[in-house]
Amino acid sequence: MKIKLLFVVALCLAAFLFCAKEDVASEVAILVNGREITSQEIDLAAEMLRQDMAKHFPSSLFDEFGQLRKNAAQQTIANILMIEEATKNNVAVDSAMVGKIMAQMSSQFSTKQDFQQKLGEMGETIESLYSQIEKSLMVELHMKEVLSKTDSVSQEQVRAFYEENREEYREKPSFRLSQIVIEGYKDDDTITQKEAMQRAELVLEKVKKGVQFEELAQKFSSVPEKSDMGLFRLGELRGDLEEKVLPLEVGGVTDAIVAGQAIYLFKKTAQISGGIVPFEEVQERIKSNLELKKQSKVFNEHISELMEAAQIHYLDTTLVIAAQ
Repeated sequence: MKIKLLFVVALCLAAFLFCAKEDVASEVAILVNGREITSQEIDLAAEMLRQDMAKHFPSSLFDEFGQLRKNAAQQTIANILMIEEATKNNVAVDSAMVGKIMAQMSSQFSTKQDFQQKLGEMGETIESLYSQIEKSLMVELHMKEVLSKTDSVSQEQVRAFYEENREEYREKPSFRLSQIVIEGYKDDDTITQKEAMQRAELVLEKVKKGVQFEELAQKFSSVPEKSDMGLFRLGELRGDLEEKVLPLEVGGVTDAIVAGQAIYLFKKTAQISGGIVPFEEVQERIKSNLELKKQSKVFNEHISELMEAAQIHYLDTTLVIAAQ
């Protein structure tokens, strides 16, 4: 599975930054043009990858730590090669930007001494950290140069993609709900369940007589500020509740529904038919996705060229990714 371009770079730079000078002994796993990558570096990069992926993808996609280590190894190799390429091309970094990043990092600590102590625990110094950040910015500038060669996405390409994938932009029917919640607890502070039901039936009678639901919500609901529940697409609302609100016409109100220690009344305030989302509403999203795909292709091709020209020796053969 390919990782998004910017995420790959951010992960690699972080792994390089925080692993480069760790004092703990670790076996060399890979040699890249003579530069050693240790098993510890790979493990930390893999864990960082796992944590970041957990924010965006189901855990079932990355349960195998072995595969994560392979991906992390490839990303670390790519980072080293881009640093070498940027150095060869004499990419210049603004020293003020390096200083700004260091200041931001230092600001996370109470004192400068605490910051330096943490660096020492990591086997780093102010000077070595400066160098690492400088290299990271070199890679960023190098990437911008590489990606500047990406072809632009035309309006015709955006339209063509939309027409070929129209079903991907089909939205489910949706409906909007308002609610009245009448809580009923058996204690000294609130009404009993029986009293709550009686109050709900009173509200229903008033609705049938033409009293506005919204007005009743302000008077009787335990949470009047949450009377408007917003839109629900088909399947988003709890099954048993959806069965009761779907048959309603717009403006219709359900019978009293008992759920836990409260009684609920729901009003359907709007109904929106499903269908294909108009091109105008999705064209910018499509364009951004197509641009990202093109950038990823250019980036991957560039990394492949660097890897083919590099001397890469796997001491840990479990990190080798089989040729596709």
